[in-house]
Amino acid sequence: MTRTARRRSSLRPGALALLVVAALAAACGSPPERSDSGADIVRIGLSPYFEYQPWVIADELGLDEQQGIDLQFTSIESTQTAAVAARRGDIDLVPSCHSCAFPFYKEIPELRDFMITNQFKGFIVVGRTGQTDTFEELSASIGPDAAKERILHGLRGKTFVIQRAGYEALLVAALDQVGMTIDDIEIVDMPDDSAAALAFTSGTGDYYIGSLPQEARLLQEPDRFVNVGGTDILGPAGLWYSTMLATEDWLNDNHDTVLRLMAVWYRTMRYLDEQPQRTLPMFTEAINTAAASDLPLSEVEYIVAELEFFPTLQQAAETVYNPESELYFRQSVDFYAKGNADKLPEDFVVDDVVVDDRYFDELRRNQELVSWIDSPLS
Repeated sequence: MTRTARRRSSLRPGALALLVVAALAAACGSPPERSDSGADIVRIGLSPYFEYQPWVIADELGLDEQQGIDLQFTSIESTQTAAVAARRGDIDLVPSCHSCAFPFYKEIPELRDFMITNQFKGFIVVGRTGQTDTFEELSASIGPDAAKERILHGLRGKTFVIQRAGYEALLVAALDQVGMTIDDIEIVDMPDDSAAALAFTSGTGDYYIGSLPQEARLLQEPDRFVNVGGTDILGPAGLWYSTMLATEDWLNDNHDTVLRLMAVWYRTMRYLDEQPQRTLPMFTEAINTAAASDLPLSEVEYIVAELEFFPTLQQAAETVYNPESELYFRQSVDFYAKGNADKLPEDFVVDDVVVDDRYFDELRRNQELVSWIDSPLS
């Protein structure tokens, strides 16, 4: 049993709002507790998604200890459906995403989205090999703008096999970019992603959009299925960043710890990038523990490499936080803030609660932490 497994507790299924309330109760206005070694204890809610498992890798590598932090994990169901008992208040950091958090700011304005973990690239259109153009191929010959327009117009009259409740809004936003509507395509509505993928595999429909594991399995059969395009054709609706939340008071009271936490994350990104043979088995064990799954190492390798983007500090500066980049995170934030306008307070200001860039910039100005992130890996 790994030390992470020994330190992982679990919570009963419940709403994410309950998890956030627990975070508020624990985090509001108090510094972290100290472990017997004097390290700052930071309690992280760990949901069963790929995006947050590098925290486990950081713990296994002992990077938290190197920065005087003791990471402790509480297993939760997901960022949408959390697991927590009302009497528990021991969560400091909550896994989330920009879009996921907007519905909570009206009721809990103290929440702050302060750290982007990665870009989820799993919102893609899967087509049949030889029966559709792909953005990658077209953009090389006619340019990205023309490729995007041709592919989207080419969807007219085609059939999508999807769980409608989960993915129709994504398609609506994508089609709107070229003046089309959902009525311009056909939808075969399935009860869940697995059923949709099975139907698509069996020959139903022209395209599929679904969950990460299902898409990964399809795309590992390149003779049958192909990645038509992701954010490149879906637009801001498909540009999705996973994040960490905390309360404003916790961030203010634990400012130094927050920067060290971010340093731990970005050094972990270097290990993931430069030592995959060492870290991907850790990743596989972590995701299978969190999701009670049995994914093979090869599938985890494919998902991490192709359907997720875990940027290093330098890569994040060049893409995620770069206003000139197509991956600039504010494109997604502004899109989803507009889409959630009816759930937000009347005086809501995005920059007051989505503060990822402030903390990222501060980390980059901290030469001691940057030097540690960039130092040779062991």
